[in-house]
Order: sequence, then C-alpha cells, then structure tokens
Amino acid sequence: MSGANSSLLRDKPRRILWALGYRIYLVLRRFLPSGWLLDRLLDTAWAANRLAWEQTWEALPRAEAHKLLRANTERVLSEAIDTGDRVVDIGGGDGTTSYYVARHAASVLYIDQDPGNVDLARARLADVTNVELVQGEAVTELNRRDGFDVAVMLHLLEHLDEPVEALRSLRAKCRRVVIEVPDFNAQPLNRVRAERGLPFYSDDDHITEFTAESLEQSLTEAGWAVSALRAEGGMLFAIAN
Repeated sequence: MSGANSSLLRDKPRRILWALGYRIYLVLRRFLPSGWLLDRLLDTAWAANRLAWEQTWEALPRAEAHKLLRANTERVLSEAIDTGDRVVDIGGGDGTTSYYVARHAASVLYIDQDPGNVDLARARLADVTNVELVQGEAVTELNRRDGFDVAVMLHLLEHLDEPVEALRSLRAKCRRVVIEVPDFNAQPLNRVRAERGLPFYSDDDHITEFTAESLEQSLTEAGWAVSALRAEGGMLFAIAN
C-alpha cells in the first residue's frame, strides 16, 4: 500500500516469546477440553485488557491517555455545544471534559462527588475562567440552579442504578444531553463471554453495558429525541434533544 504509515505495514519483527506461546497453546489444545480452554483464554484476555487499560492511565500523562483512549470525545463535544451555551458537566472526573467544553461554551458547571476528582479538576482547570467546580450530588445541585442548555454525561450512565430515571430527570433542567459510554459491541469477544456466563463488563463498577440499540432505547424511554448516535473508537456517542 503506497504511502502507508510504517506502523501499519505487514512486515513485522519476529517475537520469540509469542511464537513459543503459540506453540504451547497448540499443545494444550490437543490435550485439554476445548470449551474449558476457551473459557480460560477468554478470562485471560478480559483480565489483560482491563489491566492494560488501567495501566495506560497510570503510566501516561492523563492528557496523553485521554487523547489515545478517547480520541473522538473533544470533536463530538465541539459538534454538540454552541457558542453561548450554558453547560453542566455531570460526573466531571479529572476535569478534562470541562476543559474541552469550556473552549466552546459560555459557562460550565462541573459537578463530581469524589473529592479526589475535584482536586484533579481544580489543577486541570487552573487557568480556565468560565468553569465553576462543585463537589456534590448532581440532582441536588441541579435543583438549586436555573436550567442549562446542555448536560454532558461522559462515562457516567453505565455506573447508575437507574439510567433511564437519571436521563428523565435531566429533561426538566436541560435542553440537550451528550452521552459517551463504552460500546459493548466494540469487542466481539464480549458476546462470546456473555453467552458463556463469563465476565464481559469493561469495569468492575459498571452496572449496565450499552449497545447502540440499548442506549437509544434508554434515551427514548426517558423522553429524549436522539439526533445523533454513533460508535467510534470503542465508544458510543449520543446527542439528544
């Protein structure tokens, strides 16, 4: 392929340990029950993926980890937020989402219950003047405020006991909602794991894993009209009015 990125070319170095591991697998496949071996490999792959994801955040600067693991987030936010919008960032984490949003919005209210996250956000947003940081519970804080143009819920919905009720409650305060959640179907082996009763969730504290269909259904049940829904980079992005 002419002009291809060198990292994508087919000519790859030989890895002795990988070659040895594959030969060991071929031997095991001859002597172990096929279904048992599949389950063990699925468990190993799931655990390795979880640990690699966690270690990426540990080993790399957070800004670089965001850029690599959530490469499409900033672009989606820029599409969803208009100049002059008042935005609430619910479950704002380390403040990177509010940092992105503040470039486009008139004002941003950051809310997170975790004091450690608020400390990270305060450092991340030290030079940003149009973001207010609040440590607290989102429903309580929203009830104290006037309405917002946009609610941003990135990597929050999958943690909630009642995601539909949470989405429904936002309609009284916000005209638009932007959601990002992990895409269950981004990893086809998840369907194999779920079928065989093995762990398939992308984080231990997730309550719900979403497909595009189930995310759209949740938004519709909550009374939102979905204007955009797409899968990119292992994530689902939804914008609803």
